[in-house]
Amino acid sequence: RGAFSLFANQRWGARVVAYEPSPRNYGRLQTIRSEAITTINKAVGADIGWTGIDYHEDPSMDQITTNGTYTGVTVVTLDGQFPTKTIDYLKIDTEGYDLAVLHGAADLLETRRIGLVQAEVGLNPENHWHIPMECIKTYLESFGYRLFAIGETAMEWPTGQPFMRRADLVFISPRLID
Repeated sequence: RGAFSLFANQRWGARVVAYEPSPRNYGRLQTIRSEAITTINKAVGADIGWTGIDYHEDPSMDQITTNGTYTGVTVVTLDGQFPTKTIDYLKIDTEGYDLAVLHGAADLLETRRIGLVQAEVGLNPENHWHIPMECIKTYLESFGYRLFAIGETAMEWPTGQPFMRRADLVFISPRLID
């Protein structure tokens, strides 16, 4: 947790705002020492409010939930957190909550104030953990964003079947295309 934040800061001198709703992952994120990295123990979603975290054996798999055993957490929107600012690179890795994060950034997307958006997407109908690629792609394309790069991919490891499970897709803003 926080490896990309540290990399972006060290490699490009990026100012990073890292949201982590899971208290046990947030504790790890706080060990990163940099004045340019701000850590916030909140979830980012479509609407301001309160939700839960469903804990898993592997902390990297903790996810936002509305049922099950969980710890409550405050939810903010990116539009509310950045009403006038520009985000150069938005990395979303929320274990199936990525589309909700984007819905909460509709004004940022509409005004082209996010340069690049990275989201983790599902690549097959058996993957019920991640949002299907088609949903993320359709939503971002409605704001003029276009697929820019395909990052990390993973095979269907839970079932051992020989096809892709997920990928990190990066979309570019029309502002950077024009």
